[in-house]
Amino acid sequence: MAAAGVHPKPLEELASFSDYCNPLLEFLAALKSDEGVILFSHSSREFNKQLDYMDSQLTFENGVDKLPTSLLFGPKFLSSQLYLLSPPEDLALANLLMRPVVSYDGTEIEKEMALSKENYGSVPRVYLICENDIIIKQRLQNWTIENNPCDEVKMISGADHMAMFSKPRELCSFLQEIAEKY
Repeated sequence: MAAAGVHPKPLEELASFSDYCNPLLEFLAALKSDEGVILFSHSSREFNKQLDYMDSQLTFENGVDKLPTSLLFGPKFLSSQLYLLSPPEDLALANLLMRPVVSYDGTEIEKEMALSKENYGSVPRVYLICENDIIIKQRLQNWTIENNPCDEVKMISGADHMAMFSKPRELCSFLQEIAEKY
């Protein structure tokens, strides 16, 4: 994803959600027809007004009366909300590598993405619930599953929001199962 992780593009150069997704779309377009891929979607860039962002820094480039345009998670937020069950070395690394992330209004995403049964519904989907995720509450996860039906739902017991750090073996095991099944 552009301007995320190790991708070099600066956040300021993203004009749209499509720009953000472009590296992924280029990668998928380059796949050979006989190659498969598991897309692991983690969280979303849609701003959640109900969260207490604690020591995070929010940027309001469209005015303070609008939703924030970006946010930089602070150390307290990372440790108490995202990485609470993850190993301390992963939290330390997250604090070192943290970059601002773009925050999107859900209506902006809906305008840019035309989901249809033919496209969105053409691939198998599995939803992995992180049992101890306090950012995406169980109620919201259930709503997401009901409104975006999937082929299978699995629970990663004891995982916080960052399952790849709090329960990496269990996550990898589920991904291996999914790869073999679908």
